[in-house]
Amino acid sequence: MPHDPDREPLPVGRTRFSLLFKNSLTRIVHYARGQRAASPVRHQVETLDAVQDASADFLKKPRRVKSDTHFLNLIKGFVRNAFRVRRRREQADKRGGMLREDTRSPSQVTVSGSWTGPVRAAMRKEKRERIKVGLARLAPPDRKVIKLRAWEDRAWADIARHLNLPSEDAARMSYARALDRLRKAMPGEIE
Repeated sequence: MPHDPDREPLPVGRTRFSLLFKNSLTRIVHYARGQRAASPVRHQVETLDAVQDASADFLKKPRRVKSDTHFLNLIKGFVRNAFRVRRRREQADKRGGMLREDTRSPSQVTVSGSWTGPVRAAMRKEKRERIKVGLARLAPPDRKVIKLRAWEDRAWADIARHLNLPSEDAARMSYARALDRLRKAMPGEIE
């Protein structure tokens, strides 16, 4: 949406928010990562948790947006505030405060597989990126077996043939060992 100073701001509901968010996703996540890195306190919250909190806060009341840039600047403010709120919560916890049930961050809540939308897509994208970084730390045979099974969803017999393994069980064992190495390379990241 191009900027026109005489244009009346348009209301942003869930559908319009989804479109604007999708168009600005890379810039929003990049900004959130910068906010997290620049913070003097190491947040326990994931970058996308802050983005999700910001999105939820944005949608709590009707807003009007003039342009894509206006939306991006608004959501950046919400991301900044999400990190501030999280920092205050962490400080309260250190003083002996307790997190109320409704103030949990998204990383503390079990995410339903039925959730859809731009935040869920962003979460999946960031998780894939972290896994790719972990895969780069593995030996080529381990990367190959994980790629064949997890990304290409190949059958065990096909994986065994492709990797010159004697049986499907050998392919399963190779995959299990590779996943174990990936978990060790990325502690706390892979489930």
